[in-house]
Amino acid sequence: PPVPLKSMSAIMSSIFGLFFRGEPLISEEKMEEYRMLSGFKPKDILRIYLSFRKYTEGSEFLSREVFLNIEGIKCNPLKDRICVCFGFDEEIGKLDFVGYLRGLAQFNSPGKRDLKLKTAFKLQDFDDDGQINKDDLIKYIGRISGESLSSEEIETVASNVLSESSSDPKQEFLSFADFQRVVAPSDFQSKLLLPI
Repeated sequence: PPVPLKSMSAIMSSIFGLFFRGEPLISEEKMEEYRMLSGFKPKDILRIYLSFRKYTEGSEFLSREVFLNIEGIKCNPLKDRICVCFGFDEEIGKLDFVGYLRGLAQFNSPGKRDLKLKTAFKLQDFDDDGQINKDDLIKYIGRISGESLSSEEIETVASNVLSESSSDPKQEFLSFADFQRVVAPSDFQSKLLLPI
C-alpha cells in the first residue's frame, strides 16, 4: 500500500535533518557490518535502507503483509516461497532491517553463487523437507508457467526432470547435490533477482 503523505513527510523530515546536521543515516561501523553481511556496496545498502524505511513508514519492522505488497513481490507467482526465503513463517510475521537485508542478499548480492543456489533450491522445495519431489516440481512448474501448460504437460515435465536429473533412477526426488549438479552450470544467478 502507498505510504500515507503524513508518514512520508515525517520520514523525509528526519532524513533531511540528519543530512543537514551532517550525521550519516548509517554509522560507518553499521555500514561495514551490513556490507559484510550482505555483499552489497554502501550506496546500495543506503538505497535499501531508505526503501525499507519507506515500506515500514519509519518503523523498525517490516510486516509480512507489507512485504507481500512491495512492487516486484506482489506480482511474483512464488511470493509465498520468497517470504520463506526471507525468514517469514507462521511464527515470524515481521522482519527488522538486518533480516530484510539478509533476505535480499540471497537474491541480489553479487558473488554469492552458493547462497543463490541454496535459495533457488528452497524456492522449489514447497514442503520444506530438504528435497524436491514430484509434487514440489508440479507446483513450481505450474506457478512459473501460468496457464501456458496443461496439468498433463506439467506432470510430464516434472516426471522428465526427475528421471533426467536424479542421481539414482529409483529415487523419486532431487537431493540438493542433484539440483546443484544440474543447475550450477547454467546462468541461474543472473535470473534469480528481485526487482526491489
